[in-house]
Amino acid sequence: MSKIKQGMVNLGKKWDEKFCKFVPFYDEMVNSLISAIPFKPNDVFSAIDLGAGTGEITKRIKNLFPYAKITCLELVEDMLEMARVKLAGYNDITFELGDFKNYQFTKKYDVIFSSLAIHHLEPTDQKALYCNLYKALNNNGIFIHAESVLGANDFLNAVSYQTYYDLITKNISAEELVTLQAAIKTHDNPVKLIDHITWMQEIGFKDIDIIWRKATCAVFCGTICKDGETL
Repeated sequence: MSKIKQGMVNLGKKWDEKFCKFVPFYDEMVNSLISAIPFKPNDVFSAIDLGAGTGEITKRIKNLFPYAKITCLELVEDMLEMARVKLAGYNDITFELGDFKNYQFTKKYDVIFSSLAIHHLEPTDQKALYCNLYKALNNNGIFIHAESVLGANDFLNAVSYQTYYDLITKNISAEELVTLQAAIKTHDNPVKLIDHITWMQEIGFKDIDIIWRKATCAVFCGTICKDGETL
């Protein structure tokens, strides 16, 4: 392996390790996302990873579904390069540099999934994206979303965030905590979980369900089914 590729691997590992410190239940959340994929291990299906990051979730999906054809869409070029290196040994993966906010879907997918990315958009843009995702799904397709969410009211939201901070302070320094809190305040636009569900209902998603929830995060999904056809 070249020094450049080895450097990208090392950088990717550091990023993944740091990310898991800030999301101590990351494995549990991702496993819940993957469990909602309604296919058998040897099935062939198309999927797109919105905000693919270093490609970690795509890698885990390919390990379980080796014939899945997955597009990794990522806004940050360095992240996408990390994903290319991490996923170099896998087939049927396409890498695209782009912003899912205004991404033009040129084909439809059986599975659309995203993890801790869409909440960076303004709420109105999040709902608009859901409309685009609905149109980009094949019949019987599914959208699976692992996301940062707010509690239903101020009290429950405070409980959720306190649970989250109790978990992460075991693994990060006081300085890292201050940096994280500033980043959340500056870059994140989470909305109530019920708002996500309501948007999906209004758009037309069916069989909407909450697969998993812990502290400030949840995994939920919805399917698309044309009139007269069953899932």
